Amino acid sequence: MSYSIRKRLSWSLSLSIVLVATISGGLSYVGARIKANDRQDDTLRQVAQLVRLQTPDMLSVREAGNDDDTTDYHIGIEPINPPPNWPASHEQRQWPSNLSPGMHSVQLDDDNYQVMVTPVRGGALFAVFQETDIRKHIANSSAWRAIVPLLILIPILLLVVNDLLRRLLAPINELSQAVNHRDNDDTSALPLLLPTEVQPVVLATNRLLSRLGESMQAQRRFIADAAHELRTPMTALSLQAQRLEAIALPADARVRLQALLTGITRTRHLLDQLLNLARIQNAMPASANKSASAAPLTTPVKASFTRVLENTLNGARTKQIDLGVSDAPADEVNVRANEDNLDSIVRNLVDNAIRYTPIGGQIDVSLRIEHAHAIISVQDSGPGIEPSERLRVLDPFYRVLGTEQLGTGLGLAIVSTLLQQLKGSLVLTDREDGGTGLLAQVRLPLAH
Repeated sequence: MSYSIRKRLSWSLSLSIVLVATISGGLSYVGARIKANDRQDDTLRQVAQLVRLQTPDMLSVREAGNDDDTTDYHIGIEPINPPPNWPASHEQRQWPSNLSPGMHSVQLDDDNYQVMVTPVRGGALFAVFQETDIRKHIANSSAWRAIVPLLILIPILLLVVNDLLRRLLAPINELSQAVNHRDNDDTSALPLLLPTEVQPVVLATNRLLSRLGESMQAQRRFIADAAHELRTPMTALSLQAQRLEAIALPADARVRLQALLTGITRTRHLLDQLLNLARIQNAMPASANKSASAAPLTTPVKASFTRVLENTLNGARTKQIDLGVSDAPADEVNVRANEDNLDSIVRNLVDNAIRYTPIGGQIDVSLRIEHAHAIISVQDSGPGIEPSERLRVLDPFYRVLGTEQLGTGLGLAIVSTLLQQLKGSLVLTDREDGGTGLLAQVRLPLAH
């Protein structure tokens, strides 16, 4: 099972924020309502204090001149038992006569009131009252005003948390991208500029990469040493076979001698390819650590074509293959590579094409420039390679099943390894004209 730490943290923190905000908002809402009701009760008491200093005559004049409440709290003042001089036109509520001085909750018909009963001069009792529905409306408004900032803050806080998580986890994402784009042979240590919680994983990975690099180096040294040690006895065996060839032998013995010479030639070619592959692989770490300030090597491509074709022309003539350069720019094209590596790339591609092209076939070598890169193409009229096999043939010693041609399985592996070192690429496709054959295209950066 796979999961995202960022998503889990984001969901966990978001749910925690929403839960805490909901509880805090609910408590704030209830607290604001309680405070609003307390403030309204205090207002009733303050108004009652002012009423207590008045006389019934003064209050009757006020009531006669004001039919509606003028305060924001909608507070009314009425006598419990109207005095004789109280205005007859005023709508008088029938308050219970048994109300004593103090705070009361009173229900009259379908309306509920919060009433503060207070005596005035002369001993009469007056009610300072407020409707319960109005009190609830005022309390709710105050409570909502208290939690609105919190409601606005919640989505902002969620966005901030997600952005912080993205920024904090960015180094891990960058490290994963860097590892994903590494070359297969790059076993250098990963940087430790990461959060403390991730550093143990990086340290363990670095130790694994170190052991893997040592194992790869040991394997390469073994192949190189074995190939080097085998060259001497194979050379001696070849010389003995050549001397034997000069002796008059029966026909059946000469046939067997030719098979022996073919096997020796193939083995010597394999040893040369192994040494070449080991040399290239051992040069890759030094190439990766080379200073960026060093001037890159440049090699003319057309000159490389000339050298390679001169060396491979005899093999092409033996099979009556039409080998040549079909297309190239008029001016010389230079690429960022040294002469040996570029010649090795072109030679292995041409040798591979000669080996698999039937007698009387055709091989075209071409060159073009595309987006600051040189595209070197080698197109043959051989059997081609199935799309499912085109990545496998880049592995050392892998050969397509069913082929009758003798080979080492190292030619395309050498080309692929060199192109990794030179920041180039190799693409194997069908012929451009739709015929039978293979088109190998090498892309190398131009030298400026």
